[in-house]
Order: sequence, then C-alpha cells, then structure tokens
Amino acid sequence: MHARLISVIISRIDKFIEATPQKLWWFHAAICACVILYVGGRPGSAIPNVTFIPGLDKALHFCAYSGFAVCLFRACYPLNANRKPALSLPWLPVVAGPFVVGLIDEIHQAYVPGRGSDPKDLLADTLGGALVCVAGVYWRNQVARRGCRRRR
Repeated sequence: MHARLISVIISRIDKFIEATPQKLWWFHAAICACVILYVGGRPGSAIPNVTFIPGLDKALHFCAYSGFAVCLFRACYPLNANRKPALSLPWLPVVAGPFVVGLIDEIHQAYVPGRGSDPKDLLADTLGGALVCVAGVYWRNQVARRGCRRRR
C-alpha cells in the first residue's frame, strides 16, 4: 500500500516537472528563496526547537536549500539532455544561489531575536546546492547516454 502511494506521488511529481516550462522554474526558485528568508526571519519563539536531535537543524537546512537548488537546476538545464543549458556556466547559479541566499539568511538571523547565525548552517545550505548540481548533471549525462544508445 505504501509503495503504491509513493509510486503515485513520484509519478505526479514527474509529470509536474515535465509539464512546467523551463523559464517558469526561475519563478519557483524565487518563491523558494522568499519562503526560506521568511522562515529564517521568524523569531526564535515562533520556530519549533529541533536541538533535541543532534544535526536535525543542519539536515533541515540541507533539505530546504536542496529544494531551492532543484528549482535553479531546472531553470538552467533543459529536461531534454540533448539540448544545451540556458547559461554558459549553468552549474554556477545552482551552487552560488543557495550560498548567497544562505549567507543573507544567516546575516539576517544574527539580528532576529531568539535566533543566531551559524557558519555550519551556511555550509549545509551550500552542500545542498552542490549535491543537487552533481546529481543533476550525472542524471542528465545518464539520460543523454541512454538516448544515444536507443537511436543506434
């Protein structure tokens, strides 16, 4: 039952990703950045305390910024692996975007009551973007190779 539900969810996400025009992913990335900065600007009393599980805070940062990086990746790289990326250095916004938004968020959190700035959070943010970039480029290369094999 759970496997079927997960399969349905993944297929719906796949259809959404395929149906969304590439330029619209810039809008999705902007929305993600705004949500991240909004949540980062909430006072400490409005955020649940996650320090009872060591490393959970960093994992949450990693996941949030990975989602942001997925939107940037889709905005820079076409779904068709045989088409060229939209930018000459398409990996740059995918890695630099989470870093810049994370840096702004950490500087902002230093001034929010009950919150603090942590360089390890910035590292988790940047690693989330870098992992998405590496995994995405690997995935595109695999898709391109499979496409070449099928044509022969």
